[in-house]
Parts: sequence; C-alpha cells; structure tokens
Amino acid sequence: MKQIKNALALHQGDSSFTPRELDKHLSNGQPVIIRGLNKGARAIGCWTPEYFFDMIKKNGDVISPRRLTPVGSQKINFKDITLAPQPISEIVADCIDPEDPDKEIYVPGIRMRNLQYMEQDAPRTSLLRDIAGVYGEVFMGRNTQCVAHFHRDSQALLCQMQGRKHVRLYPPSQLNKLSPFSAFTKYFNRSKINYFQHNRQDFPNTRGIDPHRYPDAVRAQCIDVVVEPGDALFIPIHWTHVTQGKDWNVSMVYFWRARLRDWKVNGPAIRTLMSYPIKTLRFPFSIPARLYTLFRLALLSKQSRTAKMPK
Repeated sequence: MKQIKNALALHQGDSSFTPRELDKHLSNGQPVIIRGLNKGARAIGCWTPEYFFDMIKKNGDVISPRRLTPVGSQKINFKDITLAPQPISEIVADCIDPEDPDKEIYVPGIRMRNLQYMEQDAPRTSLLRDIAGVYGEVFMGRNTQCVAHFHRDSQALLCQMQGRKHVRLYPPSQLNKLSPFSAFTKYFNRSKINYFQHNRQDFPNTRGIDPHRYPDAVRAQCIDVVVEPGDALFIPIHWTHVTQGKDWNVSMVYFWRARLRDWKVNGPAIRTLMSYPIKTLRFPFSIPARLYTLFRLALLSKQSRTAKMPK
C-alpha cells in the first residue's frame, strides 16, 4: 500500500477545533483525526460489555444485525457474511469472557434511537451543533472487521468509545483499484475484497489482502490511522474505508447528509448519481426523486467543466 503524505489532518484536543474548522474540511473533502475530542464522555469509562448487558436487560432488548467476515475467502459475498438478526443482549453476552478471545463478533451499526437509554453516556460534541439531520449509530463487538465501502451521500464522524480501531482510508480517485461491485447493484458502494483473508490476528492488519488476486488494491494510495478511546475521525463523503477493531470495541458514528457543494467530480459520486435513476425505476411514481436526480446530474455536469479530476 502506498501511504499518502499530508492527506490526514491532525488536531490535538477539542479546544482549538471548532465547527468552522470542521466546515473547512467538509469543503475540502479532507479526512481529519481529532485526538481526545471526546475524552470526557461517560461512555469511555462505563461502556463495558457488562454495563451494556445490564442496561439492555433493564430498559429493553432490540433485534440487531450481525455480520461475520469470511475466513480464507478472497471475495466478499454478502449472503455468506450476513448472519440472522439476534437480540443485542445475546450478542453482548457473547462478548463477556468469550471462550475464544480471538473470535469475531460484529454489530454493523444500530441506530442510537433504538438504544435511547444509552444516550446519557454518548459524547455530546459541539462540532455538529449547527448541522441539521445528524443521527448516531453504534458499531460494537469483538475483533470487528468490516467490508470496504464509501458513504453514498453522507458525511461521518467516527467517535471511538471502547478499544482501539484501525481505519484505512482511500481517496475517491482510488476506487477502481479496489474491485468494487458493479455500479448497477445495490452494493455499488462496496468492495469485493476480503481485507482480512490473511493475518487475521494482526492489529493493525495491513497485510490481509491477497496480493496476487488484487495487485491493484495493493498498489492503491491510502491512509492508515489507529483511533483510540476519546478520539474522533472525520470520514468525508465518497472516501472508501475499511475498519478493524481490537478486542471489545465500541464506536459511535454520527452521520449527516452532505451538502451539494461538498460533492466532487469522482467515480464514487458518479456511481451514486447512477443509483438514483435505478431507484426511481423501482418507484416510478416518485416524481421528487426523479427531479432531484436530474438536478444533481446537471450540477455534476457543470462542475466537470470547471474542476479538475482529483489525483
């Protein structure tokens, strides 16, 4: 992997990082890590699996999605890696003193509104106070491993609460090197590559890809960063990323819809725009959706005449 120099902005603490500073990175489409942004959040001290289990049992269980990265397989098949939903209390219980400490247990995102009783502990960052439509999701488990993907129309702020997490980020210009699924499938924003085929016990696992099957991915430009409890990582729209959590791991991720001016001319953006007409064909009476698609296509066409393709 070719590491990109000076592409990841770094800030220490939360005092000097303001909403205006975040807006600059939103406009530039630049990832940034803010060390210690949420160091005062209660979740850092109390979100153990035992605490989660007790809170869920007291306040009500919910059904949660589950996913498991394949062992030894070069390619991702979503039918194989998607497990049957399960009560989240049972998933968390499996994370307490597991018989196999290296076993992967992964909840790939559950809306915080389904766990409202946990919001008292969640970080309350002022960075997002002026942004409308922000919602949170919790990602948790043990030795978590995800599929490489980009966010179709959302910006994201990953706040690490428990454990350490390795995040690999690829700029939009690198997507075609990452063996994405066809642009005409619902997985158009995801990679076929199993990033954890090899060296699954390494952390961070930077050598999990089969270099013979995916030579272009091995040569792709990327950023590797490890986030610690209390850190926050801004992931710009259309940046492909893949995450790996060590041991018991909890992340709180805040999402919000990207502004039109934050979109750039790149492959992921074009793929996303192509998906809107497909959705419209499925729901032919959705006139607003069709108008919205035409507006975005016109805007992108205008940008392409005035902007250079990112390197």
